[in-house]
Order: sequence, then structure tokens, then C-alpha cells
Amino acid sequence: MNHQAAEAGVSVSDGARQHPDPFRAKQGIAPLLVTGPARSGTTLVARLLSAHDQVDMAVDPLLPLVRAARNVLTRDTPMPPAPSAPLQDCYGSSERAAWFRAMLDGDLRVPLAAGALDEVRPAIARRCAYESPDLVDLAEGLRGESVAEALEIFLVGVKQRRGSSDDALVGLKEVWAADLVPAFLRAFPGARAVLVRRDPRAVLASNLAMARQDPGQVAHPLSVLRHWRKQEAVCAWLACRPDLGERAFVMSYENLLADPHAVLAELCAFLGIEADVGMTDPRRVRDAEGKEFVANTSFEAPGAGLVPELANRWRTALPPARGELTEFICGAEMIAAGYACEYGEEDQDLPFRVLAQIVDDHRTSWSWRSDVEAPALDLGLELVRRGALTTGRDLDADLEAALFLVPEARRALSGSVVPACPDVHPVESHPRARTSPSRRAQESE
Repeated sequence: MNHQAAEAGVSVSDGARQHPDPFRAKQGIAPLLVTGPARSGTTLVARLLSAHDQVDMAVDPLLPLVRAARNVLTRDTPMPPAPSAPLQDCYGSSERAAWFRAMLDGDLRVPLAAGALDEVRPAIARRCAYESPDLVDLAEGLRGESVAEALEIFLVGVKQRRGSSDDALVGLKEVWAADLVPAFLRAFPGARAVLVRRDPRAVLASNLAMARQDPGQVAHPLSVLRHWRKQEAVCAWLACRPDLGERAFVMSYENLLADPHAVLAELCAFLGIEADVGMTDPRRVRDAEGKEFVANTSFEAPGAGLVPELANRWRTALPPARGELTEFICGAEMIAAGYACEYGEEDQDLPFRVLAQIVDDHRTSWSWRSDVEAPALDLGLELVRRGALTTGRDLDADLEAALFLVPEARRALSGSVVPACPDVHPVESHPRARTSPSRRAQESE
């Protein structure tokens, strides 16, 4: 909700809910979660939503709480991740995949360990200061016996702080949180989630380009790509569960830039609010300081408003070897999502070129990583994964989990093997198609 709009002389349409929301009626808030890989356009989506007079978004306030949620949901798995570990991509072993499954099956109402919030509260306040500085004191006073209760208290505070109307949607945007979407939806029966999808080549190019601005934010490339792939696994899993999938919406970054009014109208319909063409007016889209929002790009600032050219910036910024790596790791999911693979035909040397990239990256220092930290094993896992997709061969359940996380993810990729010819597209895979997961069969940490 943009409180500067009236001062700017911009008319704001009166949004209205199209159907009742049981959680809002009970608690007074309608929780919304916007997530996606870092550098995928999640900040843009959150700022556009906040320009609607029926929506208030807290941007990147609670990432340490996301990690705390991961810890509580995975604590009973055979080999839980270290509490301080980065958010994990979960590929590589059945034990790691068990973390993913525990999060999909979890509920944020599970009690936190004693003192868990005390440990992360200072980090939450520091994180909140970057994109939601008006909410720092709420972060400093965060409390609750569960992640769900802490979120509810925080979001009620956001509504009060921002002066939101009683029927306004309120929510938060956090990166790398796709695997928490099911638990979030279970905890809040009226909640909704928006998962932002962007071409992984663009995500990786933007991540690497951050070295010009802040090298401390550049993440390990293989880890970034597997996190991107993990979100696609979440979407496939949600598509098989209409009770949850109907409350989740996958939004294409490229489509948003190409046709913002159509995409935002569809998003508003999903959220049950009236479409507002003024959501893209630069005078209403504001950043954390109340200034005109400028795209959160790793490249040169393009000016205020939506910039369609950003969708293809990766074509000139991403080295060919990085493009090959991306398509080697994410190619099947890319094709299923409507992205064409463009780095030519495969050859016998491709695995060796990919291995060289993985080895070089293994020897480099990154802000965070979540791979298994064994280049030969990482390559072997990816080769077996590609072979399984090519042959359709049955796999041991533990191996399938290590390669695909959940069976639904593998089934969703049927027919989506990286093609020898880069111009081959599967039927009905164009990204212009509706992207609600129920209709389809880490910003750095």
C-alpha cells in the first residue's frame, strides 16, 4: 500500500475482495508470501503489490526466521542440517532429500525450541533494516512460541504500523523460501503464496554480476541453480495437491515485464482484489525510503519503472560456459517451464566442460553454498539424473530422492529431456501459459 500516492496526485482505485477469506475474518490479517530465488524479481513483485491500496508488503524482513523454520521442521530427520547452515538445496543424498520432504509435510505451528527466537532476533533486526527500515522495532520485539505465531504477531504489527485498512492484504517477501510454502499455507488457512519464476540463466548472471557491487553477496553457482530447480520441484508437488496448490501462484518474471497489466490483473484475480492499472505507475511504486522504485538489478541502474530489456540482459552478461552449466543442471525444468535451451547440441566433451566449471567454483570462495562439496560426485549425480530422464528407468527410492527430491518432480519432467536441437519445444510449455501450479501436471542470505 503506497501512502505517498495521494501526495503524488495519483488516483488509487478502491480494491475489494471478491470472496471471503476465513483467516482474515478470524485473525484480522490475510497473510501473503512472495518468494523465489534471489535475483528473480521478487522485490519488484513485492513493490508492485505494495502500490495497490489493498496490499501491504514487508520486504525481506525475516530471513533468519526462515532458517529457524527450516531447523524446527527438519530437527527429527535422520541427519538434520546444522542450525547455522545456509538454506539447503537438498539434492545429493536421501538424507538431504529428507529435509525437503519434512519441510513440505511440515506445519509452522510446531513449537520452536526454547530460546530460538532470542538467538535470531538480532539478525532479523539487521536484515529488516535493509528493505523494511520502518519495521526494525517490530523485528527487535519479535516473539511467539512458534514460527506461525511470530509471523502473525509481526504481520499484525505491519498492518498497525502502515495504517492498513481492515480488509487489506498483508504479507512478506522472502527469497529462497519455496519449500516453506506448504507449511505456511497449512498454518494460515486463508493464506496465499506467489512463487516468482525467472530464467535460471538470468538468475545466475545477476548473481555473478553482484560481484561489481558487493562480492560478499555472490553465491556458489551450482547451489543457486539447484535452489532454482528445487522451487520447480515444489511447484510440481503442489500441482498434485489442489487443497494447497489452488492457493499458490507461479508468476513469470519475463511475462511480467512483457505484459505487466495482463499479468498483474491475473495476480490480482488470484488474490481476490480488483485489478489496478496504477500498480505500474512509477509515482506509486516506492522503495524502502519512499523514493521511486528503481529495478533491483546487478547491472547499471535502468531508471524507474518496469524495464522490459532486463529480461534478456543475461544474453550478453552470461559467459557461454555458464550458460552450458545452467542448461546442464536445469535444462529439463527449463523446458517444462517454457524456456528454450540455446547453447547448441551436446557433445562428448560437455560433461568435462561442466566438471571444469564445478571444480573451479569448488576452489573459489562464495558467500554461501549448499552443494555436497565434492565435484566428481556432483557431476556423477547430474549425469545419472539426466540418464534417468532420458531412459525413464525405474530408480531406487533413495536414489530418486537424491536426484529429484520427490517423485512428483520427476513425473512433471516426463518428455522434458534437454533436446539435441535447441529449437525443440514441448507442447503447451510456452511461458505465456497460465502458471498456477494447481493447473500444471537467498537476495543473498
